[in-house]
Amino acid sequence: MPWFTKWIDTFRAQPGYNDAAQYGVMIVNVPGTEWRCIGVHLLTGAENGGQHNVFMEPVDAAGKRVPGCVAGWTWKDKRPDENAPPTALDKPPSEPAGNIPLGAGQIATVWLIAADGAVLSDRVSGLTTAPAKDDVPGATRFHQSYFVCWQRGTTVPEPPTPDPEPDGDQAQRVAFLEAQIKAIIPVLESGRWHLVDAMDVTIAGVKAAIK
Repeated sequence: MPWFTKWIDTFRAQPGYNDAAQYGVMIVNVPGTEWRCIGVHLLTGAENGGQHNVFMEPVDAAGKRVPGCVAGWTWKDKRPDENAPPTALDKPPSEPAGNIPLGAGQIATVWLIAADGAVLSDRVSGLTTAPAKDDVPGATRFHQSYFVCWQRGTTVPEPPTPDPEPDGDQAQRVAFLEAQIKAIIPVLESGRWHLVDAMDVTIAGVKAAIK
């Protein structure tokens, strides 16, 4: 059985699983899209074998690969003259559906796209070959890889947030907004690259609170 299939099972049992979160990798919900990211895994040394890639898999409700999918990607400080061609997720069943290589120093974001380039899924950002972790054989600095899985039409639990009363209780509204701001401070402090992602995560809740 290929190594990545057990991670699909883990993600399906625990939607939103992300064992790379402590290294700055974020799952960023994109409202209105069909595909949710159900999991991110930072490969072990044995799984990685010295590679430096983001491996990707799109699955249906039963955890089976959905053919015909394409991934888009970019990276921090990408110049206009640098290309990030879409990647077809069409590899053999014995390996993840597709992958992109990560260069030394790159901090990448991946997502699924339609034929016209429209975003179809949650984004996964902060993918780097140099996370702040100890080196192990097969997963050393600049030789780190990730496995990212999206599932079509599923629901990923959101962290609970305060729900302001509809009668407009001012104190509760203020507490709610303070909680939202507090949640994004660590992300903002990690660098301006994460600013848009942090805003994406919290903007819906802030809008709801000030209506």
